[in-house]
Amino acid sequence: MTNILQNSLDGDPSHGTLNAKIVETLYGEALMLADEARETFNRKREEVSDIKGNLQALALSVETLRTTTRVMHMLAWLLNQRAFFAGELSARQVKAFGPLPEVNPSDPEQVALLDRDTQEIIARSESLHGQISRLERAKLRETAANDQGSIGDIKGKLEAAFGG
Repeated sequence: MTNILQNSLDGDPSHGTLNAKIVETLYGEALMLADEARETFNRKREEVSDIKGNLQALALSVETLRTTTRVMHMLAWLLNQRAFFAGELSARQVKAFGPLPEVNPSDPEQVALLDRDTQEIIARSESLHGQISRLERAKLRETAANDQGSIGDIKGKLEAAFGG
């Protein structure tokens, strides 16, 4: 993780909460994770598919779906942010597309049935989702504070103009 991203996640105010550089870094990380997840899950699916009724195969199927859903939600959210920073979407449009969806966490009992490589992919997807979610919440707080500041500025100007 880059220093600017880590500083932002740690709440360093000198870097703000969300900017194009952070979004690009997260997008690259999410893309690499998506590729690694696809490769790992495909390989593991072939390894466990030989045994019918295998609990490991069921766990792999369930956790594959959860993980890929989590990664696709992150990529979609990050693509919207990239479009916003590139001037292709307005803040209103980004807001209309909605927040980063919360996804079902992995089931620890099912994850325990899986090999270390698969567990690592799942954990990384949860960690990245958590990082992006924290950045989104910080952005929402910052936006709300800015909106309150703007309302206060307007109110002050009206009071000054009309002696209120």
